[in-house]
Order: sequence, then structure tokens, then C-alpha cells
Amino acid sequence: MGRSLAGQHGPRRLARLLADLSRDALGALCARWGLTESETAAPIASLYRRMTDADARSAAIAGLPDEARAVFERLAAVRHPVTVRWLARSVSLPPENVEQALAALAALGLAWIVPRARDASAAAGTMWFVPIEFHISRRRGRRSAAAPPPADARHEAPLLLTSQRPPESIVPGGMVAGLIEQIGSADAESLAPVPPAVQAYAVHCGLRLGIWEQKKGHLVPGPRLLSWHRLDHLSRIRALGRLWLVDESAPGAVPAWLRHGLREALRRCSPAAWYDLNALARYIVRVTASAGPASEHDHRRASRRALARRDLESAIQTLGWIGILQVGVDHRGRLLAVQLTAAGRAALA
Repeated sequence: MGRSLAGQHGPRRLARLLADLSRDALGALCARWGLTESETAAPIASLYRRMTDADARSAAIAGLPDEARAVFERLAAVRHPVTVRWLARSVSLPPENVEQALAALAALGLAWIVPRARDASAAAGTMWFVPIEFHISRRRGRRSAAAPPPADARHEAPLLLTSQRPPESIVPGGMVAGLIEQIGSADAESLAPVPPAVQAYAVHCGLRLGIWEQKKGHLVPGPRLLSWHRLDHLSRIRALGRLWLVDESAPGAVPAWLRHGLREALRRCSPAAWYDLNALARYIVRVTASAGPASEHDHRRASRRALARRDLESAIQTLGWIGILQVGVDHRGRLLAVQLTAAGRAALA
């Protein structure tokens, strides 16, 4: 436990660290965090949810010795890997005490080691860090990581998982990048049928990105067509995701505050899990409810919340077309859950 992968050069996200653990190490962590038998059926998602829950983490840290709590708080505040010697000086403890504190933190998955490169000198010392999710924001000051978050930080709570099983049906997605490359070509007529809305969005993105230009009602190569050909799949997804975030003119574009709120929510998601759409909607509403001006009336706030669900579904649908999300529906085609794709995770990082 408390060990990251070779080649790691700095702090990593908790979900990735957990995913890299052996089955035995995951089992030990599940036991230490008190997961139930049903929760251990999906250990990575369940551990991530428990460990990033502010109350659960506060309780775990409160049960540690004072020295371990001090070391954790210092690691969370410094936000980058440091040596035992540096920590000892920083918290005014003997190195052996710091090592004992780190061992206690590592047993709970709260502190991790950066592996030493093969050609590194042993004198350099072992480097320790805490996952990014546990960092203390410099903008909020040096708040104790073991203390409950303030009211204005409620939006940092983790999302709720639906289950560890996929929904009844998954909507085909991720076709926009390929469509952009083909819509202006000579064989566009032979393209597999796609919904008109998807094709319209692909044309819009192609024009906005300069891949195509419209002249006399026809699409002609734009200045960035050759560059688009050279991009790999992930780079295309990333380009489309960045465009979506700032694009106010797209068909069915949703408000900017919702796009940014959704991006922040998805950045907290694990690609291994399905997230309930209702829980996601509540999360976005909590994030955006305080974004309006102080003079906003209650009925306007209520109207804004009502708008969030409708626009949220539109935004999720678009991200599904791009390939950032997989969208799960029921037998009636109603959106139920979303899953962040591996490409989506990399694109949002």
C-alpha cells in the first residue's frame, strides 16, 4: 500500500492509484475503510467514493496519532512529493517519527511513494505525496484536511454511483471526430446513416475548427484539414471537448455556467463507474446555485434549477457524440446514467 507505479514523477489522482493496486492491496484497503461485502464487489469505485467523502476521511484521520495527522496536513498543503528529511524539518519531528507517521498514512492509502528511478542515487531519499484529491487549496488557505469542509465547498462532495453494472442500453457515440473528416469528402454520400442532429453538429465543429469552409453552399477544405488528418484519436477528442466548453454558437448550446459545472463534475468521475443522472443533476445544481448575483430572486433561482436538468441532458448528449461520455438509457430511451470514457478522462485532465 502507499506505492505508486514506476515512472511516476509527481502526484496522481486517487482513482488511478487505486486502479494500479493489486487485488490483495485493494482488499486490505477495503477492510481498513470498513467497506461492506457488497461494496467490495467493485472495490476501486467504492474505495474512491469512501476515501473522497469528507466525513469518512475526517473520521479516518481523526483516529490517527497526532504526528500522523500533522504529517498528512503538511503533505496536503505542500501539494508535491517531498522527502522524509524535508518533512521532518517541516513538522519539527525526528525522521523516524515521520517514517512511522507515513507508514500509518500509507496503510490507509492517504500517502504514497514515488518510485525511485533506476539511475537515481539512494542519497536522494524516498519521495512521498498525497493524491491530488486531498490537496489543500492555496486559495482557501492552510485549512486542516481533517476538518469538515466549509459550506461554500459542498460542491466538492463526490458524486453518487448508480451501480457497478451498465444500464439497459448504451447510446452509440463518439462518431463526431470521424464524421468531421468525411462530411466534405467526395464519398460523403456513402456514409453510414447518422441522426441529422449529429451530422449537423459535426458540420458545425468542422467549420468552427477551420477544418472545412463553406463556399456557395458547399464544404471545401479549410486551413486546418491537413492538421486534423495528422491528429490521433485522443487529440481530436480533446480538441472537440475544448471547443464544446467555449462554443456559444453550437446547435442546442447550453449556458456556459452549466458547461463548466459539468466539466468539473466529470473530472471527479472514474471511468470505471456509471453515474446516476439524477445525482449528477443535483450536483450541478448545487455548484451553479450560488453562481448568480446576490440580488437574484428565489423564483429566478428555482427557474434556473428547472433549466439545469433539460440543458444537462442536452450537454450530456453532445459529449456522448464527441466520445467524452457513454450515455446509458432505459428501454424507453430515457437518459439514466453516464460513464466517462478513457479518452474523455484524458481530454478533461
